Amino acid sequence: MEKEARKLTPDEIKFKELNDKLADKIATKKEITTLDRNIVSIMPYAIDTATELFELKENTKFGVFMGKDPLDINIVNLETKEYLYESPAKDVEKKLIEFEKEYSRHKAIFIYGIGNGIFLKSLLANPSHAKIIVFEPELEILYAALSLIDFSQEIFKDRLIILKADMVKFIELYIICRIPDIFNSLRLYNLHIINDYYAQDKYKDNILTINQEMARAISQAIKERGNDSKDNLIGMEYTTKHLPNVFSGVPLKRIIDKRKKKCKSAVIVSTGPSLAKQLPMLKKLAPYTTIIAVDASYPVLKKYGIKPDYVTSIERVPATSKFFSEPVSDFDNGIIFIVASLTHDDTVANLKGREVCYALRPLAYEMSFKDYTFGYIGGGQSAAHMAFNVAQVLECDDIILIGQDLAFGEDGSSHSKGHIFKSTEIDPTKREKIMTTKYGGVGEIATTTTWNVFRTYFEHSIANLKRANGEYPVYNCTEGGARIEGTIEVPFKQKADEIIKAGIKKKFATVPKLTPKQQELRLIKTKRYLKSVLKYGEKLQKQCEKMFLKIAKEIEKDKKLIAKDQKDKIDYMKLQQISFDIDALKEKTYKEPMFLSVYYAVCSSMLLHQELELAVISARRVDNEDEKNDKLFEWVSCQSYWFFSLAGSIDAALGRLKEASKDWMGDN
Repeated sequence: MEKEARKLTPDEIKFKELNDKLADKIATKKEITTLDRNIVSIMPYAIDTATELFELKENTKFGVFMGKDPLDINIVNLETKEYLYESPAKDVEKKLIEFEKEYSRHKAIFIYGIGNGIFLKSLLANPSHAKIIVFEPELEILYAALSLIDFSQEIFKDRLIILKADMVKFIELYIICRIPDIFNSLRLYNLHIINDYYAQDKYKDNILTINQEMARAISQAIKERGNDSKDNLIGMEYTTKHLPNVFSGVPLKRIIDKRKKKCKSAVIVSTGPSLAKQLPMLKKLAPYTTIIAVDASYPVLKKYGIKPDYVTSIERVPATSKFFSEPVSDFDNGIIFIVASLTHDDTVANLKGREVCYALRPLAYEMSFKDYTFGYIGGGQSAAHMAFNVAQVLECDDIILIGQDLAFGEDGSSHSKGHIFKSTEIDPTKREKIMTTKYGGVGEIATTTTWNVFRTYFEHSIANLKRANGEYPVYNCTEGGARIEGTIEVPFKQKADEIIKAGIKKKFATVPKLTPKQQELRLIKTKRYLKSVLKYGEKLQKQCEKMFLKIAKEIEKDKKLIAKDQKDKIDYMKLQQISFDIDALKEKTYKEPMFLSVYYAVCSSMLLHQELELAVISARRVDNEDEKNDKLFEWVSCQSYWFFSLAGSIDAALGRLKEASKDWMGDN
């Protein structure tokens, strides 16, 4: 039987239609214009803008005037008679000189307005600008610039992203902020207005909106990287300690192999304030759908007599264990608890006697074990995200969210009635008031920074799934809380009645564990790997300590000369050589897979913030030899803390890994 063709997404349909139209046009006219090349390059990431450009037959609002000089290209607003430039060639040249004097070393540049395109093309000649993002508010100006200048190669090489300013969405800015060259330059973010024409009041609101959305995207991107090295270290420690539990538990791959496509729908049960009203309907639906409950929902469902098929848990804090504190009972028969391997010891203790899959998460350290029998799932920040991942890998056609409020209830409650802590666990009066769009799209509702991060993850995941798989229906049947963009909002009863009416009851096969011999072989393989991790860490720690002492010795000597007003006696050639040695060691370290997968996982947030600060120093302009020397001194001086931090982080990781593995590792 031939595999059924995947249904194209709306964007893929638009892409195919535009591609066919372009092909017909080129075949008919027997030429490929500059505009055609630019449209083709924009199509993969901005199909709507590309389509608008193709369908624009003539300019009615803006006209183009070309002088004898190829650089003398002006654009005029035909309605207001305003020109973009007084003297195009001179204006662009002056702007370029001023701009590059200040920003020549900036890797990421954000610009509002494309103008005639010449300034942008000139900027692209500077290889230091790894990424340039342009927001153009006027389609006709964009049409003119892209008709005159070929940017296709820069766009294809991902150096240039051109966006229609009034069509930009938060999710696009968020994705842009995660691009490495841009992420590492986020401390330097500035939306540069290309010239006075774009500084008019009519564009002010659009510029403000882009800046506000960029602020949100930057905050989200940085928060996702984490700011607590201690938290990352605890996760590594707990995973290492629990590896015997991982191998003796239910293998994730076997769950997937035995149960995927066995039930068309899945209900993800979270504990928002709206959950209580959905429980009667969930009880009727239970025999017909996969129920995936987050850990906090498990006691609520148990109290109501609704047995979930899976319970997900992702936290590493002791409070999570309280959801499983009641003794094992018949209610637990048939439930598989899918729990992150980095969970707290108390959770492991409370789950004894139950069927548990201790799943490795797709985090760098855990991915380094390359064990796809027991991983990888749970890429998000919450148990609900893991539940969503479970529904995906089980290939459920319809995924339904309930209790996913991600906002405070109208009565100020933060969680559902029946929550084991209390429905007002989070006090809205003691939190920064953040407002977001209500479920249903009308009005706003109070939320928290954390819930906003959780919601954005859902939105980003759903957007990516739709791009990759075509229509990917995710139904938000919460009927309350915050709107999750990309979901289909329908009453829970409506979806439940559809599933019940189909009359197909779920039936799942049991999932076997590995044999004791297989578990033992897994542990032997892991011991060998962990020993190599420890050996590498000890070697790298010594290299970092040696480099730190080398930097510290030279900087201390130079500081004394500065204190004596003898800067001229500083050996800047030696500082430059130390700078080269620093770059060589950092480059070598960042290319080492074991560093990236293990030790960087511990210190990434710490080093990240230092790298962002170093990026500011690197991008700083210098106008003379003294400023150049001062910059070199500051650059090398700041690097000492980088190596000090890394050596300390490695030391902490070595200690924790040795302690965590001592019960099953044997002699290290």
